[in-house]
Amino acid sequence: MKYIFTNCSLKYELELMCCHFFPNEKPTEEDDGCGVIEVVRENDRYRVKIEKNGKIGEAFESFSDCAEPLEQKRRESKAFKTAFWHAARKVTDISVPWGILTGIRPSKPIEALLTEHGEQRTREILGDEFFTEESRISLGIAAAKRTLLAKKEMYKNGVSIYVGIPFCPSRCRYCSFVSHSIATAGALLPDYLKKLEEEIYKKGEIVKNLGLLPETLYIGGGTPAVISEYDIKSLFEALDGAFSLKNFREITFEAGRPDCITGEKAAALYSVSPEMRISVNPQSLNDGVLEKIGRNHTAEDFYRALYTVREAGLLNINSDVIAGLSGDSLESFEKTVNALINENIPSITVHTLSKKRAATEGKSDVSASETEKMVDFSRNALTEKGFLPYYLYRQRNIGANLENVGYAKAGGECLYNIYMMEDIQTVLACGAGSVSKLKTKGNTVREANYKFPYEYLRNPHKENEVFYNVLSDGKLTF
Repeated sequence: MKYIFTNCSLKYELELMCCHFFPNEKPTEEDDGCGVIEVVRENDRYRVKIEKNGKIGEAFESFSDCAEPLEQKRRESKAFKTAFWHAARKVTDISVPWGILTGIRPSKPIEALLTEHGEQRTREILGDEFFTEESRISLGIAAAKRTLLAKKEMYKNGVSIYVGIPFCPSRCRYCSFVSHSIATAGALLPDYLKKLEEEIYKKGEIVKNLGLLPETLYIGGGTPAVISEYDIKSLFEALDGAFSLKNFREITFEAGRPDCITGEKAAALYSVSPEMRISVNPQSLNDGVLEKIGRNHTAEDFYRALYTVREAGLLNINSDVIAGLSGDSLESFEKTVNALINENIPSITVHTLSKKRAATEGKSDVSASETEKMVDFSRNALTEKGFLPYYLYRQRNIGANLENVGYAKAGGECLYNIYMMEDIQTVLACGAGSVSKLKTKGNTVREANYKFPYEYLRNPHKENEVFYNVLSDGKLTF
């Protein structure tokens, strides 16, 4: 859709709102024949006019000036989104469950509202001013409350550690993560693990020199379970030498694909920590769907892997599912969720399929309305069985304007996910494609590692320039 700005520059905000109301169209300064969006700043108000499919929607929203630049930007952004919301509602009937809460972390502003106004007033503000649906208000408040509790319990000088293993047995068609299949890049794995251990020790020196206390450890991917039990033992020996594993409140191993999990690997993980949190992710328990998305395993493989980790003594399990996968149906999705509930898995994460440019197959044959029914079913079914949402996030091109939610029974929450997603603790990341997040007094500073394994192997370790610059300025907080 063509956009015309007068006295303003809000392209980022415009792109976010278009993602929600016009998900298949990108704002452009050229006339693409899809419609026109005109945005005008008139002193202390925004006027938005949208022409689409022979319909015209127009709305105005005022804002008050503020001397503080960030607050002024927030007020103008809210006024623009509000005007856009009212104008867009006149030309389309698309569902936007989160209203004008367009960010990746909707629970973050909700947390601020709860702290300032309390729950009842927060509910009123979200409904009346942000146009958020009641189901999402409850979801966001529950996640925000869990974040507030996590902040109170978090180590004062704590730090989280992320270790990335960007290799998989094969690449799923919906995936856009930096990950390589063993078939094409398996030869890099031995050298990669060796260099990864070197970086782990370097990060350990940083933690020791600053007197930080390791709090959570997350090993993700890719599919970490693609490495052998001997490599698992070696990796954890390095982590113990660098950080002392006994310091961590929580250790998560995102094993991932069921077809990579063996009894030997599960036993190796149990020997590190009987309380270790392990993810065994089916995504779907419909074999036809699994084949269509390129998972190369079956539902039976998932049950076998689940039995294997439990037999080894690992009981703190998470399983991921995805709503909106190609070939899936509401009935099939319901069966998957119910099956996981019946298995008494303490943590179940429900993702909504997101259209990603780096994925080999970014589209789904499941409609937005069907996907929304799937997500609504999972929320109702899980909460009725005692699962509570403890963290959530959204993506720009997420299906049906929905969300990704981690649900858990008491004690099944992943602290790392809360700390990382809500930007409340510094995260030191190791491995290709990983990003360290340095929590400062003003914001979060990110430092990306080399993106691909071959780049990671080819170049010397980064010496955390950003980290030390922030530290020398006295801005780093813990």
